[in-house]
Order: sequence, then structure tokens, then C-alpha cells
Amino acid sequence: MIGKALKWTRGRERTEPAPAPTSPGPSAADRLEHERSKVAKLKARLAALQAEYDEVFQSYKQLRKHLRWHWATYPETKGEWLRREDDRDVFAERAQVLKARLVDLMAAPEFAPDDRRVTAVVTSCARHDLLTQALASFFANNTHPETRMIVVEDGAQDPDGSVKALFRNRPITWINTGGRRGQIRAVDLAYSHVDTPYVFHMEDDWEFLRPGFIEKSMAILEAEPMCLQVWIKTGRPGPRGHRPLEIDRTSGGVSWRPVMRDRKNFWHGFSFNPGLRRLRDYRLLGRFADVVEPRIGKGPVAEAQISEIYGSVGYFAAQLWEEDGAAFVVHLGGDRHVA
Repeated sequence: MIGKALKWTRGRERTEPAPAPTSPGPSAADRLEHERSKVAKLKARLAALQAEYDEVFQSYKQLRKHLRWHWATYPETKGEWLRREDDRDVFAERAQVLKARLVDLMAAPEFAPDDRRVTAVVTSCARHDLLTQALASFFANNTHPETRMIVVEDGAQDPDGSVKALFRNRPITWINTGGRRGQIRAVDLAYSHVDTPYVFHMEDDWEFLRPGFIEKSMAILEAEPMCLQVWIKTGRPGPRGHRPLEIDRTSGGVSWRPVMRDRKNFWHGFSFNPGLRRLRDYRLLGRFADVVEPRIGKGPVAEAQISEIYGSVGYFAAQLWEEDGAAFVVHLGGDRHVA
């Protein structure tokens, strides 16, 4: 029996196939190449996603630029504009109308070319201590001889007699809105009293530091017909972080830098900060209240809406650029902001 078992075992050993040799697996080089292939595929996918994102983002930017402030600029409501079924760009259409009107205003100017009279318009609202500082510093540093002033109080509370007494010998016209009407309507009221080719706009919370700002600004405006206004905060950013471009230019012997355009897609340089501008360019729009949406027409939003309209016509802003970098004016208001 033992012999038969051994014989059967030996036969089984002879007939069973030999085990297959063990595969050595991929080499290190193959594994590296495989990982590189995976990384390449991930990079390609990432690039495709980035391209899709860029396309969507550009579409979003174009939509924002297209919408702009249509519902604030035209006599149709936001809802009516959004329900339009045609592809008309009413904003571009209005820009064309304004450009044609500007050509007419330039062809038949209201004032003589050598008329350099200036009206300083000051908006105030119950900050009469700041107003006193602003007026005192303005008169101490203004060297332009043909300058009169209008102070408009947004509200019934006029500056008291002591404030007016300090400046009784100055050419100031004091007016008020009769109640809180907001900055835009106060500006429109004051500008309705202006009969000079230039307006130096300012608010009641600025302190003037050095002379010559009107004369230098006027030289730029006379040489640059599409310059809307001249900022005098030399070397400092303007409202909402506006900065001048690092491009040095000279007009009428005065150094300046262009203010950046397309800030947040719609801010092109218009500002109620102190600066010289033309009455002609104000009258181009009629009144500011006509182009500012009433529900949001105040503060920086109103400035942005007006800036967008002027930008569509091709206007730009300039900033005086002194070699020493010193400013002509500094802000006093701080946290005493009036909406």
C-alpha cells in the first residue's frame, strides 16, 4: 500500500503543471511615466476649467458694463429696461446724443475764450466749524483774482451770524435748500446761480495748503478740451482709491497725470472732491438730478453714475502733479461724513 501511495504521488508530481513565474511588475521608470501622465491630464483639465471660468468672468464683466446705470440714466425704469426684447444699447445711443450736443456747445461757446472768471461752489450741511476752516484756508491760498463764491447749505440751518461775519468782506452768496434735499439737489441749486465759465467745486471739509491751484488747473482745462476736471490732491489717491497713472504730461506749462479710467468698470474720474471744471460740461447733462436715480442718487453712488455718463462721452480727469509730491488740499471731515 505504501508503495502504491508513493507511486501515485510521484505520478501526480510529474503531471501537475509547474507554477507560472511571478511578474516583476512595472519598473520605477514606468511608474514615474504613469504619474506624469496623470499630472498632465489634471493640468489639462485645470486649464480647461480656467478657460471656462475666464469666459464666464468676461461675460459677467461685459454684462456689468452693458447694464451700467441704464435705469438711472434713461426715463424708463429698471424693470422696463430688463424686459426689452431688442438688442439696442440705449446707453450707447445716449452717448452719441451727448457727443453731438457737446460738438454744438463747443461750436457756439457761451463765454468768450479769454473769460477766466471762476465761481467757487461750496456744499455745506451743518458742519459750520469745518466750513469756517475750509473758507479761511481757501481765501488764504487762492491767488486767482476773478473768483466769487456760492455757499449752499443743504437744510434750513444756515451758518450763524458769527460765521458770516468772518467773511463779510468776501464775495460770497449764501443760499440754502430750505430742508435736507441731498448733495445732488444742493449742487444743482448752487450751479443754477453760476454765470461764469469755470466752477471750482468743493465741500465744507477741506483745508487748502498752498496757492496756485486754480491757475494751474485752468491751464490744463484750456489745453485739454476733453479733460472734465482737475484733481488737486497731488500725490494721493482720490475717492474710492482712484489713482493717477504713472504717465507724466504737460499742458500749458503745467505738469499733470491722467486719472485711471474704468475703475470698477464705471468710474472714470468724476468727483465732488475739490477741483476746477467747466460750466459747459455741467450743462451738457442738464442737471445732475436728471441723470441720477432718485433712490440711490447720493454719495459715491451718484458720483459713479455721473462718472459713467461722462466717461461714455470720452471725458477724462487730470491730477496736478507737483515734483515735490505735496498736496494742495487735505481732507478734514474724517468720520463726520454727511450722506
